[in-house]
Amino acid sequence: MSDFVKYTVSDFSDHLFWDFDRNKISLDQPQAQVVQRVLEYGLLKDWIVLTHLYPFQTILLTAMHLRTLDPKAMAFLINISGVSKEDFRCYTKPRS
Repeated sequence: MSDFVKYTVSDFSDHLFWDFDRNKISLDQPQAQVVQRVLEYGLLKDWIVLTHLYPFQTILLTAMHLRTLDPKAMAFLINISGVSKEDFRCYTKPRS
C-alpha cells in the first residue's frame, strides 16, 4: 500500500471556501487565497492538509507576500519559523 494521499479542496473545512466555486480551485500551485484562508480561519485538520499539499517553506513565503494577514496568523508563523515580523509584507506596508 502506498502512503501517498492525494488531497483535494473537499478535504478542507466547508467554511473556508463558502464564497468560491470549489470545482474551480486548483491546488496544483500554492494559491495565496488557500494559504490565507487556512491560516486565518482554518482548523487544525485544515493546517495538516495544507502542510501535506505544500512544503512549509512555500506556505511561509506565500504568507510573507500577502497584502493582509490576521495578526494571530502572522504571530503563529513567526513563532514556528523564526522569521521576523518585518519580513512580512502586511507588516511593512500596512493598510491605509
